[in-house]
Amino acid sequence: MKTLVDISAGAIQEVQKIYHLRTKKAAIEFALNEVIRMKKLRDLAELSGTFKDSEIMSQAELKKMRKRDTSRVFGIH
Repeated sequence: MKTLVDISAGAIQEVQKIYHLRTKKAAIEFALNEVIRMKKLRDLAELSGTFKDSEIMSQAELKKMRKRDTSRVFGIH
C-alpha cells in the first residue's frame, strides 16, 4: 500500500543504521512490526501468574490429548 507520510529523516536513518537496513521502507516496516511485537509481549506479560493450577494441564492430560490428536498422523494442519 502506498502512503505519503512526513517522517523525520533522522529517525529513519537511525533505525537503518542500528539494524543495518538498506532502505527507508525496510526501516519503517521493521519499526512497525517491532511496535506490534512489543505490544503482544506486554499483553502476554500481563497474563503472567493469572492462571489457576486447575487451568493448567498435567503431563498425563497432555499425553492423552496428544494420543487423541490425529492431525499429526494424517498431516492435517
